[in-house]
Amino acid sequence: MTPEHPEWYLITLADLQPRAAVRRFRQSIKDEWGCCAYCGRTHDEQGNLLEMTLDHVIPRRWGGDRWARQNMVPACKRCNHEKGSVRNYLDWYERTDFFCPERAKKIAAWIEPAATHWTIGEACYGETDGRAAVHPSKSGTRGSRTRPGGTHRSLAGVLGSALSIEGNIPPIQSGGWAVLQVG
Repeated sequence: MTPEHPEWYLITLADLQPRAAVRRFRQSIKDEWGCCAYCGRTHDEQGNLLEMTLDHVIPRRWGGDRWARQNMVPACKRCNHEKGSVRNYLDWYERTDFFCPERAKKIAAWIEPAATHWTIGEACYGETDGRAAVHPSKSGTRGSRTRPGGTHRSLAGVLGSALSIEGNIPPIQSGGWAVLQVG
């Protein structure tokens, strides 16, 4: 499964260099799909393996995230070039001669934003609608130095140094609020 961000490879020490982490992240997206997300091709008309690029579904010029997994799909050079910086990929995709409803559903599921709220009770017992929200802070520390507004390459750096979790968790704490501060 493809991680949400290339920083994951640095956190888990799968790669120690940022460039290597980005290469692995980009390749993992291509590997997970195995073909062009739009036309579904893997080979050209002569049977040669197509070189896949990554297409930002919501172009960066229209506010699409540069590194978010859910904003990138593999695309052959032809599809990536034809799509260009179209603001709504579906408008373009539906007009192509290779439109496929199954691939459109797969793309829609892939780019669906990760849940901003998750349910502890449902995960534990499957019977509650208690919600929890996770809010990272923006400051970081390295050794004894404090670096306000900055972070370093670690889990704390990715999460913003501190993680605060608040939520209404009825089955676990009889309707009370739980606060967890890490950092």
